[in-house]
Amino acid sequence: MRHFEICNWARYQHYKDRDPTWLKLHRALLSDYQWAQLPDVSKGQLMGLWLVAARCGNRIPSDPIWLANQIGATEPVDLAPLVAGGWVKWCAEEPASDVLAGCYQVASDVLAA
Repeated sequence: MRHFEICNWARYQHYKDRDPTWLKLHRALLSDYQWAQLPDVSKGQLMGLWLVAARCGNRIPSDPIWLANQIGATEPVDLAPLVAGGWVKWCAEEPASDVLAGCYQVASDVLAA
């Protein structure tokens, strides 16, 4: 499953080493051009995603149904305007080789016997 994260996450939280009970909401958002360009629904969803990010260590699953349930949204979460505005970004995919077991013997040695 793909994950995404909030850009500039450290700016929005006070606690750095644990699950915060609150996060910062800067008044400067009111004069932020990128914020003003977001549809109203996306603004509300982004604030909900900030709260989810606090709980998930800023590694948020991109499951729209789960996300909508987590933030109490009545509409599916649309990440497109948030990505385009630079508010969220996709996490790098983890390499598949990390999940595979290491090779303990060379196959040609087994076949030669």
